Order: sequence, then C-alpha cells, then structure tokens
Amino acid sequence: MGWPTVLAVAELASIVRRLVHLEAVEAIRDLAARYCWGVDHRDLDAWVSVWAPDATWQVSRTQSFVGVDQIRGAVQRQWAAFPTMLHATANHRIEVDEDRAAGAADVTVMTQLGQGLGDASGSWVTGGGLYRDEYVRIDDRWYIARREASEDFLHGPAPTFDPSQHDG
Repeated sequence: MGWPTVLAVAELASIVRRLVHLEAVEAIRDLAARYCWGVDHRDLDAWVSVWAPDATWQVSRTQSFVGVDQIRGAVQRQWAAFPTMLHATANHRIEVDEDRAAGAADVTVMTQLGQGLGDASGSWVTGGGLYRDEYVRIDDRWYIARREASEDFLHGPAPTFDPSQHDG
C-alpha cells in the first residue's frame, strides 16, 4: 500500500464534506425535537439550551422576544396560561452553509387553555403553521438563532393570550 492517489484523496474529501453536512442536519433536527420536548415537558433547561444567546423568537407578526432571558420569560408565561401543550413538527427542510443554516418545518400544536382565559378555560385548541428558522453553530454546537412562527390555522376556541402580559 502506498500513498492514496489524487482521486482517492478527492473521494475522501467528498465523503468528509458529506459526513459533516449530515451531522449538521441531524444535529439541527435534534435541536427542533428538543425545542418541542422542552416546551411540552416544561423542561426549562432543555428549552433554554436550544437558543443562541442573542436569539429571536418571533411568535406573531407583531411580537418577538430577543435574547435568552426574554425567551425564557415568555415560555414561562405560556406555561402559566396553558397547562398542557403538545407540539409536533413535520416536513423539516434544512439548508446548511458552514456555520449557519436555514430551515422550515410544519408544526401542529394542541393546547389546553388554562384558567383566566374566559369561557374557554380547560378547552383544547388545535393550531398549526410553519416555523421558519435560522440556525447558527457556536463552538461545534447548533442553536436556533431565529424562529418565526406563523399561525396558518387555528381551530377554536381561539385563545386570547399575550405572553408578554399574562402573569399566570
């Protein structure tokens, strides 16, 4: 056995590039699953671990939270308003470009409405839409840099919840 030929070196480089890409895609898919797990299981450590320090969570066209502290506070207010939430993502598409990536996933959310939400308290609503994401790799770990949630559909009763206003 001698030194690899130029072709073998090129093939090896191609395999390494593809492996790095696949590892990034899998890490980002796991990131999206940990997002759902953290919010649904009230696991604040898991929830916070998915966000880049300066991340933006845009929950509607007019409302966003910037930075881990604001994002942490918003989800804790959600938990106070909604006793049970179940998120499911599907059709997750990811495009990786070195230490940045973009993605989109369909999301379905089933939510039990908590006390203080009027006649609908205790009711369940099903909604869903699209998550549009930007991801960043910091120190070989992927994070959500920005998540924009669209509200494409909601099947009643419609909750009236503003996570920046609810005290629990």
